Amino acid sequence: MFQFRRLINKTIHPIRSVNVRNMAGHAKADKGEQDALEKFVRKYLPENEHIALAVMGFYASLFTIYSILPKKKKIVKLDSPIVVESSSADVPSIDSPAFDKWISTDGNLEKILTGLAN
Repeated sequence: MFQFRRLINKTIHPIRSVNVRNMAGHAKADKGEQDALEKFVRKYLPENEHIALAVMGFYASLFTIYSILPKKKKIVKLDSPIVVESSSADVPSIDSPAFDKWISTDGNLEKILTGLAN
């Protein structure tokens, strides 16, 4: 019985469409309230989407032009290397000819071995 009543109600009372509000997303701007700049822009770009695309294109072209322009290269001045004179207590390099003379001196071999042990 209940299903029969439902079938009758559907056929007699069709489903009504529900109005949906879109927050005036597609509403056209009133031409009387526009100032001179707005009228000039709207003459070439009538829709809001056109203005948004034009602004994005403007920023993209600025970025492209900025990236293409040559950049100033910083000139790095190289300083001459600082040469530190070693004292007599320092160990000379193994490759230097002074190492043979230094290692043959008494006590220097012990200095190396105690330095390695620490």
